[in-house]
Amino acid sequence: MSELFKVVFDYQDQDGYVTYDVTSKKVTVVFADENVRHLVEDYLGKEHRINVAQTLVGFKEMIINPCESLENFKIALTRMWEKTGVLVQWSKPI
Repeated sequence: MSELFKVVFDYQDQDGYVTYDVTSKKVTVVFADENVRHLVEDYLGKEHRINVAQTLVGFKEMIINPCESLENFKIALTRMWEKTGVLVQWSKPI
């Protein structure tokens, strides 16, 4: 049985969501605007250099493949707004 991680995101006051299947490592993006959906899919489908916190004030640059693990997926989501303008709504229920 697959474990799905789901999170809501918004773009220009429209909600969508993204799921990550931990078993198959598959990402699914659901959003009405096809261009925004492709933007998110493209972002999550590529490797990124991200400064990841190691301590409260210490960061280490890492190359993150979002689909490699749930931890990487979550880290990539924390930087998605900066790269795409799509904002993850961590506390908003699906």
